[in-house]
Amino acid sequence: MQLNFGSIPVRIQPFFLVLIFLIGWLSTQSLLLTFLWAFVIFYSVLAHELGHALTAKKFNQSVMIELFGMGGVTYRQGPPLRKWQDFVIVFNGPLAGFSLAAAAYLLLKILGANPPNLFSYLLIVTFNVNLFWTVVNLLPVHPLDGGHLLRILFEGMMGFRGAQAALLLSTLFGLAFSILFFIIHFWIAGALFFMFTFESFRKFQSTLQLSNSDQSEELQALYKEAEEVRASGMDEESLQLFLELRKKAGEGVLFLGASESAAQLLVRLGRLKEAYKILLPISKKLSMSSLFLLHQLAYELGHWKEAATIGNQVFQQRPEYEIAAINSLCHAALGEAEPAVGWLQAAIDAGLPNLSEFLQKREYDRIRENDQFKKVKN
Repeated sequence: MQLNFGSIPVRIQPFFLVLIFLIGWLSTQSLLLTFLWAFVIFYSVLAHELGHALTAKKFNQSVMIELFGMGGVTYRQGPPLRKWQDFVIVFNGPLAGFSLAAAAYLLLKILGANPPNLFSYLLIVTFNVNLFWTVVNLLPVHPLDGGHLLRILFEGMMGFRGAQAALLLSTLFGLAFSILFFIIHFWIAGALFFMFTFESFRKFQSTLQLSNSDQSEELQALYKEAEEVRASGMDEESLQLFLELRKKAGEGVLFLGASESAAQLLVRLGRLKEAYKILLPISKKLSMSSLFLLHQLAYELGHWKEAATIGNQVFQQRPEYEIAAINSLCHAALGEAEPAVGWLQAAIDAGLPNLSEFLQKREYDRIRENDQFKKVKN
């Protein structure tokens, strides 16, 4: 399901709707109040994500909001941002939540809650939900906004070592909060923060695998220079700096970061084959956004097997119709009807628009007479 908030697309996964109604029912055991709770949670989560998204658009980022699982996420792409801009984007999500809570509180003070009615109850729920969730969300634990803010601050002060320290602190804070929630019998919160702790520790461990080149102040300065040149809009010049850094580093975090940045710039310059050649050998180490880019490049360049393999991994982290659709096209181009139809159905389930038009793509020519494909088509 997808709607648009102005120019911002908002994709809503079915499980999100199921979950907010479940929370409403468990909180009230009343059908009417369940709908009211679901409504409050829906617009509260949406307002939080719009706080991120609208701010990102002010910094010339293209954005998309997805509501799923336990909340939402705002995807953004665009020119590199400075640390303070990144901080403001992240902070404005919780700020939107605090604003909703404050507005509900002021309305309650003005209108009063006596005699109690549905509107006053809605305001009370809005205040409680937004105040509680925003406070929790600002705890310095990855992947909450508080964890991201901690990382941005530390990285701004100490570079990569700061990001590493932020992940270590996130692990310690996550463990402490998890134990606290278990002690006070908040079992779900305790389990959730235990998962956050594990994820923070896993990320912290990955940062320990630094190469000698990552310790080089010269290469760190070169990386910083390349980022600054890129931020000023000089794509070709920054590309040459990133390529130089790749050559000098050879391995490690700086090499990986330079490779991902170089690939992004090459795509912007229309040099897709070069971008693909840079990313493919390091596909197992790529961030999710770069793996997503590699998936698109493999498809665009006709490397069907590679695209299908990468797409399977990407879809596990981002179950979106675009990814499933590309996977379907790749298998179809290879003449593999069964996985092609399976991925096509996954794309449809995830909200693939304009199905009849999509099915006309040439990649499906090899399986058009397949019975399973005909069944989906009809």
